[in-house]
Amino acid sequence: MAWATVPDALNHWSESSGLDETDLTALLEAAHRSCASYAPPLKPRTFADAVTTDDSTLVTSATGAFSSTDIGRTVSGIGIPEGATVSEVYDCESVGLSVPATATATAVSVSVSGVPFSYTLAVVYQARDVWAAQQRGDSSSDVVGVGDFGAVRARPLSAVVRQLLRPQGSSLLGFA
Repeated sequence: MAWATVPDALNHWSESSGLDETDLTALLEAAHRSCASYAPPLKPRTFADAVTTDDSTLVTSATGAFSSTDIGRTVSGIGIPEGATVSEVYDCESVGLSVPATATATAVSVSVSGVPFSYTLAVVYQARDVWAAQQRGDSSSDVVGVGDFGAVRARPLSAVVRQLLRPQGSSLLGFA
């Protein structure tokens, strides 16, 4: 599953519009592999104690264990419109949805799945960093190994990309 697409790159990286789509896709795929090797696995989770209110975006759950990395993930359940995503995390027990619920209910079974927005940004930023290194021509500093014995190009993840994938302390997204 790709965490970032060409349209994502075009929306969040201005220079990407000047790249050939094939090259941009290859950069995004390489960046995805780097990010996926560092990021916590994306596992869907379901909890059965959610509370929704008709025409409100607020969803609460004592067992939701929400975090900033839920922003952008899909939320589904009875009374939650198809395609709804987490748009805000207020605390570990409450989130705001991208669209209001269509029912007032308690003990709703809700699932959170899909790719968080922070993962999408991380892939775009990693692709941008690799592209920028290519433009600067600083390829000699990222070679691991010698000659025919496993010479591999490595592009380490920047602090920003690492923070997007594994938020520490005060998050770039505003919620720890």
